[in-house]
Amino acid sequence: MTAISPPVSEPGIPVDALRMRLAERIRQEGPLRFDQYMEQALYAPEHGYYERAYPVFGASGDFVTAPGLGDFLARCVARFCDLAREELGGGAIAEYGPGNGRLACDVLGALQGSPDDYWLLERSSWLRKEQAETLSAQGSFPRWTDALPKVFEGVVLANEFLDALPARCFEVTDQGIRERMVAVREGDEFYWKLEASSGSDPDLNRLFTELGEVSAPGYCSEWRHDALRTWLDELDGSLKRGVVLIIDYGYPCREYYHPQRATGTLRCHADHQAHSDPFRQPGHEDISVDVDFTAVAELAVERGFEVLMFTSQAGFLLEYGLLEVADPSADESTRLAQRGQIETLTHPDHMGERFRVLALGRDFPAELPHTVCPDHRNRL
Repeated sequence: MTAISPPVSEPGIPVDALRMRLAERIRQEGPLRFDQYMEQALYAPEHGYYERAYPVFGASGDFVTAPGLGDFLARCVARFCDLAREELGGGAIAEYGPGNGRLACDVLGALQGSPDDYWLLERSSWLRKEQAETLSAQGSFPRWTDALPKVFEGVVLANEFLDALPARCFEVTDQGIRERMVAVREGDEFYWKLEASSGSDPDLNRLFTELGEVSAPGYCSEWRHDALRTWLDELDGSLKRGVVLIIDYGYPCREYYHPQRATGTLRCHADHQAHSDPFRQPGHEDISVDVDFTAVAELAVERGFEVLMFTSQAGFLLEYGLLEVADPSADESTRLAQRGQIETLTHPDHMGERFRVLALGRDFPAELPHTVCPDHRNRL
């Protein structure tokens, strides 16, 4: 595992402030579920990773997302939004987890028609400030909100949003499935502790009834049905007509819980390096868990949504005009940069197959095209 530089504390915020707070909570209340730990590590006021005045995205931050590579993803998403809104006869756009605002900025710049509104759903006050700076510099002025309007029609975007929703962790033992809880030792050192009562969780029991072949002792992974239900309930209560476009890294269920993926998908990022220890420096590193797209689709269908598309990111981008947005008349250095961006977004060894696209519809009047992109809905 590659060594990671120690975090730099902001003025007035000790490096281990969150660790001490979580350790004291565990001593008082007992071991925490990992989704509770992850929620605090990412969003605790002042001390959570996304709540600190510290660069997260880009070369000066901890990792780069697709919008940070250039505007090709945004231009294809904008075309998707234009076509969807044409079918709907108008409507607004809402984006969950807009990061530094780069995707929103580029989508707004590429849309053929102005949306009724462009809403940004961001819980981090620090990231709201960064988004405002990005967008105002380009002359774009969307609206921030804590939740979707009570009546929403249009397109909902969720690019690399679901992977940051809190997840729970489990391990298979000789005695059955156990939940991995976060406990603390002397010196505020966190460690995994197995909780025997977790076998009663209906989502986990159902999962391993269907996928019993992976259940060898020592197998570890995650599930986030609780957080997905909360998010989908919000969409269900607000979205009257429209489409939800989800872009994220993950797998269909049987690929996610494959016997060869026996250590799960939990990962952390700091200083452009990845590791799998979420206890190393809570509040000073990103924590994410891959998306089980089958779970998303099934829970959405239970709420009356229709699965309109499930495909690779490469397929989606090609379907919505990726090769048409490159400028063949550009100078050589620009063309090289464009080719590099296209390769990163579409190559199977980069983001092309690792990232998937799921589209959910509610009273949407048309089928989504699969002229170029493969239709993988049968894999869900």
